Amino acid sequence: MGLTIRTAFSIPLFVSNVEPRVATSITALAARPNVVAFDVRNDGNTHVVVGAVHVRGQDQAGSTLFDRTLNGWYVLPSEPRRFNVPLTGAACRQLERVTVDVAVNGQNRALHVMERPAKTC
Repeated sequence: MGLTIRTAFSIPLFVSNVEPRVATSITALAARPNVVAFDVRNDGNTHVVVGAVHVRGQDQAGSTLFDRTLNGWYVLPSEPRRFNVPLTGAACRQLERVTVDVAVNGQNRALHVMERPAKTC
């Protein structure tokens, strides 16, 4: 009678391209009930590390409805990573502008501003 503990872990292994090209975009930005959702897409040929993701929503007068900073993660080439920001029903109904600023590989590389985002609040 003994106690056996088994663990498993994985370590990502990234192989760099001979001519790495970093390109990111923000896609599928929409306001849905209780959430603003969007993808950070890696359009390059090498993995990227998404650092801080800053998301701000404003109403028609320019007042801030929400201001959030999310933690990122790595994104593989030709792949998206989904981000969700919790949203109240009242904020969703008033939402007129969403600004998304993404730090990629330690630099601010992707900035997206959407006026009157698609809403299904």
